[in-house]
Amino acid sequence: MIRMTEQHSAVVETPQRGSKLKMKIASLRKKQPPKPTSDFFYGRDLTAIPCKAIKQWLPSVLASHTGPNAGLTKLDVDSNTDPEITTESLAGTRDWNMPSEYAYGISLSLYEEDTTKAKTVISDGVETTKRFIVGEPNADVFGIQARENSCILAMADGVNWGRKSRLAARCAVYAVMEHINSNLQLIQDQPNSHTISQLLLDAVTVKAHDLIMKKHATLTTLSAAIVCEMDKPGEWGLFACSVGDSPVYVYCPHTRKVIEVTIGCHDKDGGRDMRMAGGVLGPSLGSKPDLANLTISYLPVFPGDIVFSTSDGVSDNFTSKVMRGCEPEGLLPPETTVPLSNCCEHVSHMTTRLSEHQEKLSEHLSAQTIAACLINHTVEITEKKRLLRSDCIEKNIDLRREALKNPEFADKLNAAVGKLDHATVVAYQVGQHTS
Repeated sequence: MIRMTEQHSAVVETPQRGSKLKMKIASLRKKQPPKPTSDFFYGRDLTAIPCKAIKQWLPSVLASHTGPNAGLTKLDVDSNTDPEITTESLAGTRDWNMPSEYAYGISLSLYEEDTTKAKTVISDGVETTKRFIVGEPNADVFGIQARENSCILAMADGVNWGRKSRLAARCAVYAVMEHINSNLQLIQDQPNSHTISQLLLDAVTVKAHDLIMKKHATLTTLSAAIVCEMDKPGEWGLFACSVGDSPVYVYCPHTRKVIEVTIGCHDKDGGRDMRMAGGVLGPSLGSKPDLANLTISYLPVFPGDIVFSTSDGVSDNFTSKVMRGCEPEGLLPPETTVPLSNCCEHVSHMTTRLSEHQEKLSEHLSAQTIAACLINHTVEITEKKRLLRSDCIEKNIDLRREALKNPEFADKLNAAVGKLDHATVVAYQVGQHTS
């Protein structure tokens, strides 16, 4: 078990004008944001998490969102449609296309367009051009479900390309939502942090993997998190379980700091190879998953904080290798000796970007704007590389050969920074919500 002590406090968001779904934090409106000392715990099993009482979950589902396309709602290899309203509950809700400003996900591809493979499609007499994006289908999948005083988030990143990778990610996110929603009574009967943490462990290491195997899918990372109101007045808890490289973070608007709660997924020396996930679900070790970097964690959070998870297509585009010339700073437990430059450099750059974003919005933050900010960064920083590669495809230019014989082109190629990948963010703003 590793423990971190860090000042972590809250700020109350002013809801955006015209919002249909508004945050209510009545107990804090006339008070200064609390400034308690927060304890961060993480490890590989339940013994790492302190047993603390939580409040009963209020039953109404106020927001639910999955994607891209069908997300967790279609457990087959071919479906590209958007979620549909169902007659029966699916993993806890009938409508998975019900996002809000406080519970929101977004996913897109950063890969280049191959104009040579574009197709002309005629529908209802109208001729349109169907673009071909390298790396399709997008194998990232997110899911989020918010109740009045709790929220479940899940993020999966299918390993490599292809429909079976996407299916693995869909199975993983579905299994998390289904397992948690099937055990709501258990949470009501045993409302404590160990119940929550054990449900997350079972969902990630057993249920998700079993469904992937049943559907004959391939490999995926998975991060699952639950945010819920604690028994201690004004305090909420973030519980996360992760395998692979889809990190979970908290942004505290009051302190303008980002904390990664999945640092237990990093190597002991803090290093991380961008080409390696570190752990995966699915048939990795024969028929078993690779749980080498499994971690479970707990961090107290407060109303107004933004909890978010990203695929590595987002987090890797905040590293110093991509940003260039930025000195790394980050938040790590003081007891560890992990080099900040290895595993937490991206936290500093995220902090800077989100703090600037907060400044521009005059403090009017939401989960939706945070997600958009992070995605916009990845699009902007990879733009030169994406356009260059697309142009080379159109002109039938081999990148490596051209770089070897043309120094000017090699310089242009080196200047095009960023990691092309699928980029996904799912985010939740902590606090009691009403419809």
